[in-house]
Amino acid sequence: MRKFTLVLAALSVLCAAVACGPKEDPVVAVTGITLSQSSVSLEEGATVSLTATVSPSNATDKTVTWSSSNSGVATVSGGVVTAVAAGTATVTATAGGKSAKCEVNVTAKEVSVTGVTLNKTEISLYIGESFQLEATVSPANAKDKTVTWSSSNAGVATVSGGAVKAVAAGTATITATAGGKSATCSVTCKERPKVQSISFEKDSYVIPVGSSDLLKITYSPADAVAPVCTWAVSDPTLARVDNSGTVTALAPGEVTVTVTADNGVSASVKVTMTVSGSNDDYSYVDLN
Repeated sequence: MRKFTLVLAALSVLCAAVACGPKEDPVVAVTGITLSQSSVSLEEGATVSLTATVSPSNATDKTVTWSSSNSGVATVSGGVVTAVAAGTATVTATAGGKSAKCEVNVTAKEVSVTGVTLNKTEISLYIGESFQLEATVSPANAKDKTVTWSSSNAGVATVSGGAVKAVAAGTATITATAGGKSATCSVTCKERPKVQSISFEKDSYVIPVGSSDLLKITYSPADAVAPVCTWAVSDPTLARVDNSGTVTALAPGEVTVTVTADNGVSASVKVTMTVSGSNDDYSYVDLN
């Protein structure tokens, strides 16, 4: 009997010990999550660290998982966002079924200009002439390929949008600049030479009475200033000539037509006026 009483006492002490032992803490659920930034703008290759705050602070499981809606634009690992390529993506932080988002806008990395070249490095123009310079900016994907133009001597040569115009005799340097890089073109401006000689297209002309013919001329040098010419005929009763060099035959015979440039250079040619049959049988009629 005494032995049984001792067993009951031991069981009572054990039950009391179990009842008074430590209890497990209750589970505290996550009620929300916030991010240090709700939107970021990054250049390709740049990174930013996002910090996630889980509420309440004593939540049982505050583990945060990260994801990107477009890893081709931006990736995320442990809250560190890396910009991959131009575009937009949404980075999401999740904990205990709650989430927060950050919009990521990625812009293309700025590509600097490495050089500028021109289609001509030197040109020669006569006063009044123009030439279009073309600038090529490298690389082709440079962010700002805007070209600015300048002339070292606008009194000799001007430039606008690459169009160079010769103003006066002399030299000037045209500069094209983009992104801190530049290229130059040397411009020589000069006056056109004056006419040195005039020649007729033919050695002589035959024009039937009552008809007209244009006496064509050439002058040298070929790049000379086009001369202002005056025309004259040796016998106005046989033929007449206008300011364009057109001769009209008035009566049979022979005349000399002379052309004179404004600088005094001249040339002459023989013109014969004819009629059908013998000239002796021709009765003069005033064609004026």
